[in-house]
Amino acid sequence: MEFVSYEEHDFEYLDENNFKYLYNLYQNVDEKIDYLMSAIYDIGVSHSYSVIEGYSSF
Repeated sequence: MEFVSYEEHDFEYLDENNFKYLYNLYQNVDEKIDYLMSAIYDIGVSHSYSVIEGYSSF
């Protein structure tokens, strides 16, 4: 995960207990799963920019 502690970021939809759960879940995760999660995130970001009116080439 990008953040080591809950206090490092002002999460809008994640409480401290769920942050700790996710943080512990992603410790020592296999590189293939890390790559897959990063790829899914990148696809979401790409899609977000593609639907912004006037930003996409479509």
